Amino acid sequence: MRRSPMGRAIEGILLRTGRPVLIEPPKNNVKKCERIVLAWNDSVECSRALAMTMQCIVGLDEITVLVSKKRKSGVKLLVEYLSWYDVKANIVMLDDKGKSIGEAILNVCNEIKADFLIVGGFSHARARELLFGGVTRHPLEHSNIVTIMAH
Repeated sequence: MRRSPMGRAIEGILLRTGRPVLIEPPKNNVKKCERIVLAWNDSVECSRALAMTMQCIVGLDEITVLVSKKRKSGVKLLVEYLSWYDVKANIVMLDDKGKSIGEAILNVCNEIKADFLIVGGFSHARARELLFGGVTRHPLEHSNIVTIMAH
């Protein structure tokens, strides 16, 4: 997707506007976003994505926070932050054995029938993302749920 004109446009918007990008897959039939997933990696980009979507989260009973084992120590502060808004966080540890993190995120979203995914975009250096890929590319190319990304 990143080489297609649409992929380049999404990347450009995400990297240069300072605004979140809402990506709706062609076959989306969700009418209401009740099951929200936050893919948390403790990055500035993910924090921005959360802040920019907080109005969608406040009022929900619970959200699912996906976190890798490397980032689990920082998730306690996130849970406390969400509790200030009376939002309970259900923490799910990502099992990325044999998969990319992006693929693992979408697998969990499918398993729990998530309606909406919140994720930071392009947390790694741009050159690294171009050479080796990254978490951002997988949801851009394969997500079947509404996804919001912020850089």
